[in-house]
Amino acid sequence: VGDRRSGIKRGDERGRIEAGAPEEERFNASFQRAVATKDRLLSYDRDAKRRTKVYDDATDWYSEAANPWLSEKQREEAKAKGQDEERRRREEKRKIHAKIDLFGRTVIDAGAEVE
Repeated sequence: VGDRRSGIKRGDERGRIEAGAPEEERFNASFQRAVATKDRLLSYDRDAKRRTKVYDDATDWYSEAANPWLSEKQREEAKAKGQDEERRRREEKRKIHAKIDLFGRTVIDAGAEVE
């Protein structure tokens, strides 16, 4: 902090002023806030890799079954999972969901409600 008229600087090279006058205490408080902000940002930078997690939902069983980076066991598990999913999908297509109104003598498709 410097005096513009006389060009005299007070405080150390970091801007810290020894407390004395209320104005100097205000500068010390702002210096402490700046140091706290700097420390917080530096800790965020240090811990960014640990705090970052990526969830890759783009991969699916059909691409994993042929993935050359997986072990043979993992490829077999992915293939079995894909076949199981396909089997469930075929079975679900065969099911018929309907409501039967005996008094009104109507049949109502309830497939949308089940999904």
